[in-house]
Amino acid sequence: MILFIHCKRSICSISILILIIFIIVNSPLVYAENATRTSSSGKIHQENRFILVPFSNPLHGYDANTITWFSATQLLNTGADFLADKTNLKKSVCGRVSHLILILYLSHAASYYSHEVAHQINNKRKNQHFWLDLSDWSQLVPKFVFNNWKDKYDVDNYLELRRVLANPEVKKFHILKNEAGFYQNLFNSRLINYFSEIYGNTSIEGAVFYIYNHIMPFVYHLRWGLDPVIISRFAETFVRIHGNDVTGYIYYMNKSGIHISRDDWLYFSGLAFFLSGHTINAVRSLYNYLAEGDESTRNVRIPIGSRTSLSMPNFYLYPSILGLYLETEFCLSDILKAGNRLFITLGTGLDSFGARRTGPVDNLRVGGEYYCINIRIAKLAMALSPWGYLHFTQGNEHLGHSIGVNMLTELTGPFRLFTRLEHSREDMIEQVIKNKEEGFNMMWAMEVSW
Repeated sequence: MILFIHCKRSICSISILILIIFIIVNSPLVYAENATRTSSSGKIHQENRFILVPFSNPLHGYDANTITWFSATQLLNTGADFLADKTNLKKSVCGRVSHLILILYLSHAASYYSHEVAHQINNKRKNQHFWLDLSDWSQLVPKFVFNNWKDKYDVDNYLELRRVLANPEVKKFHILKNEAGFYQNLFNSRLINYFSEIYGNTSIEGAVFYIYNHIMPFVYHLRWGLDPVIISRFAETFVRIHGNDVTGYIYYMNKSGIHISRDDWLYFSGLAFFLSGHTINAVRSLYNYLAEGDESTRNVRIPIGSRTSLSMPNFYLYPSILGLYLETEFCLSDILKAGNRLFITLGTGLDSFGARRTGPVDNLRVGGEYYCINIRIAKLAMALSPWGYLHFTQGNEHLGHSIGVNMLTELTGPFRLFTRLEHSREDMIEQVIKNKEEGFNMMWAMEVSW
Protein backbone atom coordinates (compact mmCIF):
# COMPACT_ATOMS: atom_id res chain seq x y z
CA MET A 1 0.00 0.00 0.00
CA ILE A 2 2.84 2.41 0.81
CA LEU A 3 4.13 2.17 -2.76
CA PHE A 4 0.83 3.41 -4.14
CA ILE A 5 1.22 6.75 -2.32
CA HIS A 6 4.01 7.69 -4.72
CA CYS A 7 1.84 7.24 -7.83
CA LYS A 8 0.69 10.31 -9.67
CA ARG A 9 -2.89 11.49 -9.30
CA SER A 10 -3.76 10.41 -12.84
CA ILE A 11 -3.46 6.74 -11.89
CA CYS A 12 -4.47 6.81 -8.23
CA SER A 13 -8.16 6.32 -8.95
CA ILE A 14 -7.65 3.14 -10.96
CA SER A 15 -5.22 1.86 -8.32
CA ILE A 16 -7.79 2.32 -5.55
CA LEU A 17 -10.52 0.74 -7.68
CA ILE A 18 -8.41 -2.32 -8.45
CA LEU A 19 -7.37 -2.66 -4.80
CA ILE A 20 -11.00 -2.58 -3.69
CA ILE A 21 -11.88 -5.25 -6.24
CA PHE A 22 -8.86 -7.25 -5.12
CA ILE A 23 -9.92 -7.14 -1.45
CA ILE A 24 -13.50 -8.10 -2.26
CA VAL A 25 -12.49 -10.90 -4.58
CA ASN A 26 -10.08 -12.30 -2.03
CA SER A 27 -12.62 -12.40 0.79
CA PRO A 28 -12.60 -15.86 2.46
CA LEU A 29 -16.41 -15.81 2.61
CA VAL A 30 -16.63 -15.58 -1.15
CA TYR A 31 -14.26 -18.46 -1.68
CA ALA A 32 -15.36 -20.82 1.06
CA GLU A 33 -17.64 -22.99 -1.07
CA ASN A 34 -15.21 -23.92 -3.83
CA ALA A 35 -11.77 -23.71 -2.22
CA THR A 36 -11.31 -27.48 -2.13
CA ARG A 37 -8.09 -29.34 -2.85
CA THR A 38 -7.40 -32.71 -4.35
CA SER A 39 -4.64 -35.10 -3.44
CA SER A 40 -2.26 -36.77 -5.85
CA SER A 41 -4.10 -40.05 -5.35
CA GLY A 42 -6.11 -39.30 -8.44
CA LYS A 43 -9.46 -37.78 -7.42
CA ILE A 44 -8.80 -34.73 -9.53
CA HIS A 45 -6.28 -34.57 -12.31
CA GLN A 46 -5.79 -33.06 -15.70
CA GLU A 47 -7.18 -34.95 -18.66
CA ASN A 48 -4.81 -37.18 -20.61
CA ARG A 49 -1.83 -35.26 -21.89
CA PHE A 50 -1.93 -34.20 -25.50
CA ILE A 51 0.05 -32.21 -28.02
CA LEU A 52 -1.06 -30.13 -30.99
CA VAL A 53 1.12 -30.34 -34.09
CA PRO A 54 0.37 -27.30 -36.29
CA PHE A 55 0.33 -27.60 -40.07
CA SER A 56 1.63 -24.03 -40.33
CA ASN A 57 5.07 -22.63 -39.51
CA PRO A 58 5.36 -21.23 -35.94
CA LEU A 59 7.65 -18.53 -37.39
CA HIS A 60 4.71 -17.18 -39.38
CA GLY A 61 2.10 -16.56 -36.69
CA TYR A 62 1.32 -16.31 -32.98
CA ASP A 63 -1.38 -19.00 -33.05
CA ALA A 64 0.92 -21.69 -34.43
CA ASN A 65 3.73 -20.56 -32.13
CA THR A 66 1.44 -20.75 -29.10
CA ILE A 67 0.30 -24.32 -29.67
CA THR A 68 3.87 -25.36 -30.54
CA TRP A 69 4.98 -23.95 -27.19
CA PHE A 70 2.13 -25.77 -25.45
CA SER A 71 3.06 -29.06 -27.13
CA ALA A 72 6.69 -28.62 -26.07
CA THR A 73 5.61 -28.07 -22.46
CA GLN A 74 3.51 -31.24 -22.54
CA LEU A 75 6.40 -33.34 -23.81
CA LEU A 76 8.86 -31.83 -21.34
CA ASN A 77 6.44 -32.26 -18.46
CA THR A 78 5.88 -35.90 -19.34
CA GLY A 79 9.61 -36.48 -18.98
CA ALA A 80 9.84 -34.45 -15.75
CA ASP A 81 6.88 -36.28 -14.24
CA PHE A 82 8.37 -39.66 -15.15
CA LEU A 83 11.69 -38.68 -13.58
CA ALA A 84 10.00 -37.39 -10.41
CA ASP A 85 8.07 -40.65 -10.03
CA LYS A 86 11.09 -42.87 -10.61
CA THR A 87 13.26 -40.95 -8.14
CA ASN A 88 10.52 -40.49 -5.51
CA LEU A 89 10.88 -36.71 -5.61
CA LYS A 90 7.19 -36.27 -4.82
CA LYS A 91 7.42 -38.01 -1.44
CA SER A 92 9.37 -35.34 0.44
CA VAL A 93 9.37 -31.56 0.69
CA CYS A 94 12.95 -31.30 -0.55
CA GLY A 95 12.13 -33.63 -3.43
CA ARG A 96 9.07 -31.59 -4.38
CA VAL A 97 11.15 -28.40 -4.31
CA SER A 98 13.61 -30.09 -6.67
CA HIS A 99 10.73 -31.18 -8.88
CA LEU A 100 9.41 -27.61 -9.11
CA ILE A 101 12.88 -26.28 -9.90
CA LEU A 102 13.08 -28.78 -12.76
CA ILE A 103 9.66 -27.67 -14.06
CA LEU A 104 10.76 -24.03 -13.78
CA TYR A 105 13.87 -24.73 -15.84
CA LEU A 106 11.80 -26.51 -18.51
CA SER A 107 9.36 -23.59 -18.49
CA HIS A 108 12.26 -21.20 -19.02
CA ALA A 109 13.59 -23.25 -21.94
CA ALA A 110 10.26 -23.59 -23.76
CA SER A 111 9.18 -20.00 -23.10
CA TYR A 112 12.57 -18.52 -24.04
CA TYR A 113 12.45 -20.14 -27.48
CA SER A 114 8.78 -19.25 -27.94
CA HIS A 115 9.54 -15.62 -27.03
CA GLU A 116 12.47 -15.40 -29.46
CA VAL A 117 10.58 -17.11 -32.31
CA ALA A 118 7.85 -14.48 -31.92
CA HIS A 119 10.34 -11.70 -32.73
CA GLN A 120 10.62 -13.23 -36.19
CA ILE A 121 6.87 -13.37 -36.90
CA ASN A 122 6.53 -9.84 -38.29
CA ASN A 123 9.42 -10.43 -40.68
CA LYS A 124 7.33 -11.50 -43.67
CA ARG A 125 10.15 -13.10 -45.65
CA LYS A 126 9.48 -16.70 -46.64
CA ASN A 127 12.99 -17.95 -45.79
CA GLN A 128 12.76 -17.44 -42.04
CA HIS A 129 15.12 -19.72 -40.16
CA PHE A 130 16.87 -19.94 -36.84
CA TRP A 131 19.58 -22.03 -35.26
CA LEU A 132 20.81 -22.81 -31.77
CA ASP A 133 24.32 -21.84 -30.72
CA LEU A 134 25.46 -24.80 -28.60
CA SER A 135 28.55 -22.88 -27.51
CA ASP A 136 26.54 -20.05 -25.89
CA TRP A 137 24.62 -20.98 -22.73
CA SER A 138 24.21 -17.43 -21.45
CA GLN A 139 20.43 -18.01 -21.34
CA LEU A 140 20.91 -21.33 -19.48
CA VAL A 141 19.95 -23.07 -22.73
CA PRO A 142 21.60 -22.95 -26.18
CA LYS A 143 21.19 -19.42 -27.47
CA PHE A 144 18.52 -18.76 -30.11
CA VAL A 145 19.99 -17.12 -33.25
CA PHE A 146 17.81 -15.74 -36.03
CA ASN A 147 18.23 -17.49 -39.38
CA ASN A 148 20.63 -20.30 -40.19
CA TRP A 149 24.35 -19.87 -40.75
CA LYS A 150 23.89 -19.62 -44.54
CA ASP A 151 21.44 -16.73 -44.31
CA LYS A 152 23.17 -13.46 -43.40
CA TYR A 153 20.00 -11.41 -44.02
CA ASP A 154 18.73 -11.48 -40.44
CA VAL A 155 15.74 -9.70 -38.92
CA ASP A 156 17.83 -6.75 -37.70
CA ASN A 157 18.90 -6.01 -41.29
CA TYR A 158 15.42 -6.47 -42.74
CA LEU A 159 14.76 -2.75 -43.31
CA GLU A 160 18.29 -1.48 -42.84
CA LEU A 161 18.23 0.75 -45.93
CA ARG A 162 14.83 2.21 -45.04
CA ARG A 163 15.32 3.09 -41.39
CA VAL A 164 14.30 6.71 -41.73
CA LEU A 165 12.66 7.98 -38.56
CA ALA A 166 10.01 9.83 -40.54
CA ASN A 167 8.69 6.60 -42.08
CA PRO A 168 5.65 5.42 -40.05
CA GLU A 169 5.75 1.91 -41.54
CA VAL A 170 9.30 1.45 -40.31
CA LYS A 171 8.27 2.55 -36.82
CA LYS A 172 5.32 0.16 -36.86
CA PHE A 173 7.53 -2.72 -37.93
CA HIS A 174 10.02 -2.11 -35.12
CA ILE A 175 7.32 -1.60 -32.49
CA LEU A 176 5.69 -4.90 -33.44
CA LYS A 177 9.06 -6.65 -33.61
CA ASN A 178 10.12 -5.35 -30.21
CA GLU A 179 6.88 -6.35 -28.49
CA ALA A 180 6.31 -9.69 -30.24
CA GLY A 181 8.05 -11.59 -27.44
CA PHE A 182 5.82 -10.07 -24.75
CA TYR A 183 2.75 -10.76 -26.87
CA GLN A 184 3.77 -14.40 -27.10
CA ASN A 185 4.30 -14.68 -23.35
CA LEU A 186 0.80 -13.34 -22.75
CA PHE A 187 -0.77 -15.66 -25.33
CA ASN A 188 1.01 -18.58 -23.67
CA SER A 189 -0.29 -17.67 -20.23
CA ARG A 190 -3.82 -17.18 -21.58
CA LEU A 191 -3.79 -20.64 -23.15
CA ILE A 192 -2.74 -22.20 -19.85
CA ASN A 193 -5.55 -20.34 -18.06
CA TYR A 194 -8.00 -21.44 -20.78
CA PHE A 195 -7.31 -25.14 -20.22
CA SER A 196 -7.26 -24.63 -16.46
CA GLU A 197 -10.76 -23.16 -16.56
CA ILE A 198 -11.99 -26.03 -18.74
CA TYR A 199 -10.58 -28.68 -16.38
CA GLY A 200 -11.61 -26.72 -13.28
CA ASN A 201 -8.24 -27.14 -11.59
CA THR A 202 -4.65 -25.93 -11.77
CA SER A 203 -1.80 -28.43 -12.00
CA ILE A 204 1.63 -27.66 -10.63
CA GLU A 205 3.21 -27.51 -14.09
CA GLY A 206 0.38 -25.30 -15.34
CA ALA A 207 0.96 -23.01 -12.38
CA VAL A 208 4.67 -22.66 -13.13
CA PHE A 209 4.16 -22.09 -16.87
CA TYR A 210 1.41 -19.55 -16.26
CA ILE A 211 3.41 -17.57 -13.71
CA TYR A 212 6.60 -17.61 -15.77
CA ASN A 213 4.91 -16.24 -18.90
CA HIS A 214 2.48 -13.79 -17.33
CA ILE A 215 5.06 -12.16 -15.06
CA MET A 216 7.69 -11.93 -17.82
CA PRO A 217 6.96 -8.30 -18.92
CA PHE A 218 7.16 -7.14 -15.29
CA VAL A 219 10.40 -9.02 -14.59
CA TYR A 220 11.91 -7.83 -17.89
CA HIS A 221 11.21 -4.23 -16.84
CA LEU A 222 12.95 -4.72 -13.53
CA ARG A 223 16.01 -6.36 -15.07
CA TRP A 224 16.53 -4.54 -18.38
CA GLY A 225 14.10 -1.62 -18.40
CA LEU A 226 16.78 0.97 -17.65
CA ASP A 227 19.28 -0.18 -20.27
CA PRO A 228 20.32 2.64 -22.64
CA VAL A 229 19.18 2.89 -26.25
CA ILE A 230 22.20 3.05 -28.57
CA ILE A 231 21.76 5.05 -31.78
CA SER A 232 24.29 4.69 -34.58
CA ARG A 233 24.09 6.84 -37.73
CA PHE A 234 25.30 6.09 -41.22
CA ALA A 235 24.84 7.66 -44.65
CA GLU A 236 23.77 10.91 -42.92
CA THR A 237 20.00 10.29 -42.94
CA PHE A 238 19.88 6.64 -41.82
CA VAL A 239 20.04 5.39 -38.26
CA ARG A 240 20.19 2.06 -36.53
CA ILE A 241 18.62 1.63 -33.11
CA HIS A 242 19.88 -0.89 -30.56
CA GLY A 243 17.35 -1.35 -27.75
CA ASN A 244 15.65 -4.20 -25.91
CA ASP A 245 11.99 -5.17 -25.73
CA VAL A 246 11.22 -2.35 -23.30
CA THR A 247 13.50 0.47 -24.35
CA GLY A 248 13.00 -0.13 -28.07
CA TYR A 249 9.23 0.09 -27.71
CA ILE A 250 9.37 3.29 -25.69
CA TYR A 251 11.85 4.86 -28.13
CA TYR A 252 9.82 4.16 -31.28
CA MET A 253 6.53 5.08 -29.62
CA ASN A 254 8.00 8.41 -28.55
CA LYS A 255 9.25 8.97 -32.11
CA SER A 256 5.69 8.29 -33.28
CA GLY A 257 4.40 11.06 -31.01
CA ILE A 258 3.05 8.75 -28.27
CA HIS A 259 4.74 9.17 -24.90
CA ILE A 260 4.96 5.94 -22.94
CA SER A 261 6.16 6.14 -19.35
CA ARG A 262 8.48 3.31 -18.38
CA ASP A 263 7.42 3.64 -14.73
CA ASP A 264 3.71 3.51 -15.54
CA TRP A 265 4.23 0.51 -17.80
CA LEU A 266 6.17 -1.26 -15.04
CA TYR A 267 3.51 -0.38 -12.48
CA PHE A 268 0.53 -1.56 -14.51
CA SER A 269 2.23 -4.71 -15.79
CA GLY A 270 2.84 -5.65 -12.16
CA LEU A 271 -0.79 -4.97 -11.25
CA ALA A 272 -2.00 -7.02 -14.22
CA PHE A 273 -0.09 -10.04 -12.97
CA PHE A 274 -0.49 -9.80 -9.21
CA LEU A 275 -4.22 -8.97 -9.32
CA SER A 276 -5.13 -11.70 -11.82
CA GLY A 277 -7.29 -14.44 -10.40
CA HIS A 278 -5.31 -17.24 -11.95
CA THR A 279 -2.20 -15.97 -10.20
CA ILE A 280 -3.97 -16.84 -6.95
CA ASN A 281 -4.94 -20.26 -8.33
CA ALA A 282 -1.34 -20.89 -9.38
CA VAL A 283 0.13 -19.87 -6.02
CA ARG A 284 -2.39 -22.06 -4.17
CA SER A 285 -1.53 -25.01 -6.40
CA LEU A 286 2.20 -24.64 -5.72
CA TYR A 287 1.64 -24.22 -1.98
CA ASN A 288 -0.57 -27.32 -1.77
CA TYR A 289 2.01 -29.35 -3.65
CA LEU A 290 4.85 -28.28 -1.38
CA ALA A 291 2.82 -28.67 1.81
CA GLU A 292 0.87 -31.86 1.11
CA GLY A 293 1.96 -33.25 -2.23
CA ASP A 294 -1.25 -32.30 -4.06
CA GLU A 295 -0.40 -32.23 -7.75
CA SER A 296 -3.55 -30.35 -8.73
CA THR A 297 -5.80 -27.89 -6.90
CA ARG A 298 -9.36 -26.86 -7.66
CA ASN A 299 -9.67 -23.32 -8.97
CA VAL A 300 -11.24 -20.75 -6.70
CA ARG A 301 -14.60 -19.67 -8.05
CA ILE A 302 -17.44 -17.39 -6.96
CA PRO A 303 -20.75 -19.29 -6.81
CA ILE A 304 -23.71 -17.82 -8.70
CA GLY A 305 -26.87 -19.72 -7.97
CA SER A 306 -27.02 -23.45 -7.37
CA ARG A 307 -24.78 -24.56 -10.25
CA THR A 308 -23.14 -21.68 -12.10
CA SER A 309 -19.93 -20.11 -10.84
CA LEU A 310 -17.66 -17.24 -11.92
CA SER A 311 -13.90 -17.20 -12.07
CA MET A 312 -11.81 -14.39 -10.68
CA PRO A 313 -10.84 -11.82 -13.36
CA ASN A 314 -7.55 -12.09 -15.22
CA PHE A 315 -5.73 -9.05 -16.62
CA TYR A 316 -3.43 -9.00 -19.65
CA LEU A 317 -1.53 -5.83 -20.58
CA TYR A 318 -0.40 -5.51 -24.21
CA PRO A 319 2.03 -2.77 -25.37
CA SER A 320 0.36 -2.10 -28.74
CA ILE A 321 1.25 0.36 -31.49
CA LEU A 322 -1.53 2.59 -30.10
CA GLY A 323 -0.39 2.42 -26.49
CA LEU A 324 -0.88 0.17 -23.47
CA TYR A 325 -4.00 -1.95 -23.94
CA LEU A 326 -5.58 -3.98 -21.12
CA GLU A 327 -7.84 -7.01 -21.55
CA THR A 328 -9.88 -8.40 -18.67
CA GLU A 329 -11.24 -11.94 -18.91
CA PHE A 330 -13.79 -13.86 -16.83
CA CYS A 331 -15.11 -17.39 -17.12
CA LEU A 332 -18.64 -18.54 -16.30
CA SER A 333 -18.92 -22.28 -15.65
CA ASP A 334 -21.85 -24.67 -16.07
CA ILE A 335 -24.25 -22.15 -17.59
CA LEU A 336 -26.42 -24.37 -19.80
CA LYS A 337 -25.11 -27.72 -18.68
CA ALA A 338 -22.32 -29.18 -16.60
CA GLY A 339 -18.89 -28.77 -18.18
CA ASN A 340 -19.69 -25.81 -20.40
CA ARG A 341 -17.75 -22.57 -20.15
CA LEU A 342 -18.37 -19.01 -21.29
CA PHE A 343 -15.25 -16.83 -21.50
CA ILE A 344 -16.10 -13.11 -21.39
CA THR A 345 -13.55 -10.49 -22.46
CA LEU A 346 -13.48 -6.72 -22.09
CA GLY A 347 -10.54 -4.77 -23.46
CA THR A 348 -9.66 -1.09 -23.44
CA GLY A 349 -6.70 1.27 -23.22
CA LEU A 350 -5.27 2.33 -19.88
CA ASP A 351 -6.15 5.88 -20.93
CA SER A 352 -9.78 4.92 -20.29
CA PHE A 353 -8.93 4.76 -16.57
CA GLY A 354 -7.26 8.16 -16.52
CA ALA A 355 -3.67 7.10 -17.20
CA ARG A 356 -2.01 9.86 -19.24
CA ARG A 357 1.39 8.42 -20.10
CA THR A 358 0.31 5.13 -21.63
CA GLY A 359 -0.90 6.21 -25.07
CA PRO A 360 -4.26 7.37 -26.49
CA VAL A 361 -5.58 3.88 -27.32
CA ASP A 362 -9.25 4.97 -27.56
CA ASN A 363 -10.48 1.41 -28.12
CA LEU A 364 -13.10 -0.86 -26.62
CA ARG A 365 -13.24 -4.59 -27.40
CA VAL A 366 -16.01 -6.82 -26.03
CA GLY A 367 -16.98 -10.41 -26.70
CA GLY A 368 -16.37 -13.96 -25.66
CA GLU A 369 -16.11 -17.66 -26.46
CA TYR A 370 -18.49 -20.50 -25.63
CA TYR A 371 -17.05 -23.93 -24.83
CA CYS A 372 -18.39 -26.18 -26.22
CA ILE A 373 -21.13 -27.59 -28.49
CA ASN A 374 -20.90 -31.34 -29.16
CA ILE A 375 -22.42 -32.55 -32.41
CA ARG A 376 -22.41 -35.79 -34.35
CA ILE A 377 -22.94 -36.16 -38.10
CA ALA A 378 -23.25 -39.84 -38.97
CA LYS A 379 -20.10 -41.32 -37.39
CA LEU A 380 -18.29 -37.99 -37.27
CA ALA A 381 -18.09 -36.48 -33.76
CA MET A 382 -17.14 -32.83 -33.38
CA ALA A 383 -16.79 -30.30 -30.59
CA LEU A 384 -17.38 -26.65 -31.57
CA SER A 385 -16.35 -23.58 -29.61
CA PRO A 386 -17.65 -20.41 -31.32
CA TRP A 387 -16.43 -16.94 -30.43
CA GLY A 388 -17.13 -13.35 -31.39
CA TYR A 389 -15.59 -9.98 -30.50
CA LEU A 390 -16.61 -6.45 -31.50
CA HIS A 391 -14.19 -3.54 -31.62
CA PHE A 392 -15.33 0.05 -30.97
CA THR A 393 -13.89 3.46 -30.22
CA GLN A 394 -14.62 4.97 -26.82
CA GLY A 395 -17.33 6.97 -28.61
CA ASN A 396 -19.05 3.69 -29.55
CA GLU A 397 -18.09 3.94 -33.22
CA HIS A 398 -17.80 0.44 -34.63
CA LEU A 399 -14.30 -0.31 -35.93
CA GLY A 400 -14.09 -4.03 -36.57
CA HIS A 401 -14.69 -7.55 -35.37
CA SER A 402 -13.31 -11.04 -34.95
CA ILE A 403 -15.65 -14.00 -35.29
CA GLY A 404 -14.85 -17.67 -35.66
CA VAL A 405 -14.96 -21.17 -34.28
CA ASN A 406 -12.56 -23.76 -32.92
CA MET A 407 -13.44 -27.27 -34.10
CA LEU A 408 -12.11 -30.56 -32.76
CA THR A 409 -12.95 -33.56 -34.92
CA GLU A 410 -12.56 -37.15 -33.75
CA LEU A 411 -10.46 -39.27 -36.11
CA THR A 412 -9.13 -42.57 -34.83
CA GLY A 413 -7.40 -43.72 -31.68
CA PRO A 414 -5.45 -40.85 -30.05
CA PHE A 415 -5.78 -38.55 -33.08
CA ARG A 416 -8.12 -35.59 -33.46
CA LEU A 417 -8.09 -32.76 -35.99
CA PHE A 418 -8.11 -29.21 -34.61
CA THR A 419 -9.37 -26.47 -36.94
CA ARG A 420 -9.50 -22.75 -36.23
CA LEU A 421 -11.62 -20.76 -38.69
CA GLU A 422 -12.01 -17.01 -38.30
CA HIS A 423 -12.90 -13.79 -40.05
CA SER A 424 -11.51 -10.56 -38.67
CA ARG A 425 -11.35 -6.92 -39.68
CA GLU A 426 -9.67 -4.07 -37.76
CA ASP A 427 -9.74 -6.15 -34.59
CA MET A 428 -7.54 -5.02 -31.72
CA ILE A 429 -6.03 -8.44 -31.08
CA GLU A 430 -6.01 -10.02 -34.53
CA GLN A 431 -4.97 -7.00 -36.65
CA VAL A 432 -3.38 -4.47 -34.30
CA ILE A 433 -1.44 -6.89 -32.09
CA LYS A 434 -1.09 -10.11 -34.10
CA ASN A 435 -0.71 -8.09 -37.33
CA LYS A 436 -2.84 -10.55 -39.32
CA GLU A 437 -4.21 -9.76 -42.72
CA GLU A 438 -7.90 -8.92 -42.71
CA GLY A 439 -10.42 -11.48 -43.94
CA PHE A 440 -10.62 -15.21 -43.48
CA ASN A 441 -7.85 -17.10 -41.71
CA MET A 442 -7.67 -20.82 -41.06
CA MET A 443 -5.29 -22.97 -39.05
CA TRP A 444 -5.10 -26.75 -38.71
CA ALA A 445 -3.29 -28.87 -36.16
CA MET A 446 -3.24 -32.57 -35.31
CA GLU A 447 -3.97 -33.46 -31.71
CA VAL A 448 -2.27 -36.54 -30.33
CA SER A 449 -3.16 -37.66 -26.79
CA TRP A 450 -1.77 -40.29 -24.45
